[in-house]
Amino acid sequence: MKKPLAFLALIAFGASAAWAGGPSSDLSITKTDGALTSTPGGTITYTIIASNSGPSPAPGSGFGDLFTDPLENCTWTCVGQLGGMCSVAAGGEPSANQSVDLPVGGQVVVTVTCDIASNAIVSFFNTATITSPPGNSDPVGVNNSATDVNGLNPVADLSITKTDGTSTFEPGGSTIYTIVTSNNGPSDALGDVTDIFPASLGCNWTCVGSGGGICSAAGAGDITDEVGLPAGSNVTYTAICSIAPDAPEPLVNTASVSASPTLPDPTPGNNSATDADALLVPIPTLDFLGLAALASGLGLMAARRLRRR
Repeated sequence: MKKPLAFLALIAFGASAAWAGGPSSDLSITKTDGALTSTPGGTITYTIIASNSGPSPAPGSGFGDLFTDPLENCTWTCVGQLGGMCSVAAGGEPSANQSVDLPVGGQVVVTVTCDIASNAIVSFFNTATITSPPGNSDPVGVNNSATDVNGLNPVADLSITKTDGTSTFEPGGSTIYTIVTSNNGPSDALGDVTDIFPASLGCNWTCVGSGGGICSAAGAGDITDEVGLPAGSNVTYTAICSIAPDAPEPLVNTASVSASPTLPDPTPGNNSATDADALLVPIPTLDFLGLAALASGLGLMAARRLRRR
């Protein structure tokens, strides 16, 4: 008995499909952090979704995401949905690379959180990919990778403090100021430290950095110094100043720090610091003759009180 022509045609089509390359799966991937810009020294969180639109399942597909500069300290989790399965549930640097199973309609969701290096200065991108397993073709290859691009929006909270450890001054004497300039982050910064000393002060100063802070080692007179301040660093100036004999009261001095106009400072109120000292009023002292006269006077007063009794 002859087989129907439609049945033979179906067999021929199946053989043709097998000859053409076997199973086929349209794999796709998306990636976003939900923002166009990021802050150096801040964090970023990516959501990456790999899917299979079919018509064939794709077990053992290759998920890839390599974390490159300026991304640091990256951690990630992977969760399967709609039948999708991850081979690794969580991990960290240097990548989220793994094998995933993607049935038709299934997907895996990878969530990546990274720090952004505080010294980042140029826009950056990061790419995730999904590749078919061996023996499985993908009819639409253009959606097998996804790249997220971020511009940079640096922000740095610069601050300064100043004190000479006293509230008074003595004309003709001296004082020592300690001036500390800090970068509270989150981004690295270049700044300018300024301290214009009043005419009644003659000053020499030194400076040391901490936590990567950079400043001029020493100078004389006013401080007008360009400093390098990585996030979390500081520079400390020590100014030793002589005070003129005719120094007016009060003795007031202000130090300030500023950054480039393109680097926003979220707390500008701590960008200057003022030290003010009142005139020290000397306490009179008595020499030997003065003490003798004081003792004699006290003795006479005591004698008079005794006579009155």
